[in-house]
Amino acid sequence: MVMNGAYIQFNLLLDLGKTLDCWCADIVENQDFISGIQSWNSLQALLKCVGREITPCFISLNLLGYVGFFVAITGSFTLLLDDGLEVWMVLLYESSLLPLLYLFYLAARLFAQGASLSERCRQIPAFVNQLSMLSDGADTDRQYLVRYISD
Repeated sequence: MVMNGAYIQFNLLLDLGKTLDCWCADIVENQDFISGIQSWNSLQALLKCVGREITPCFISLNLLGYVGFFVAITGSFTLLLDDGLEVWMVLLYESSLLPLLYLFYLAARLFAQGASLSERCRQIPAFVNQLSMLSDGADTDRQYLVRYISD
């Protein structure tokens, strides 16, 4: 269940990143900065709504991942310090810890994807500011959009 939750969250973050890319592509293609303000409002509402809904699950998954990692490491050290264990018992115990290590990997990967999405959002005003203008009057509209996104 936890692995499926991580998979869903990871794909949701990937899709939100693609949505940001589509918004940027639309701004580059059309350079209609006034309609960009309206579409940014919708995109921002989508990002906030999704972020608000997945935050508890996101935090829970990260905590489970780190707790699982520390349990696996502690169990491994405890097992290695025990005398008189046979090799097959050590391998059996260590192989049972693989799901915990995989959970840690998923949590770290999900955390990195969330950070990547946040960084993309932070870079959008600079991206819009670097667009070349098709007409002379577009500079004020472009600057307004940049300021609007930044604020």
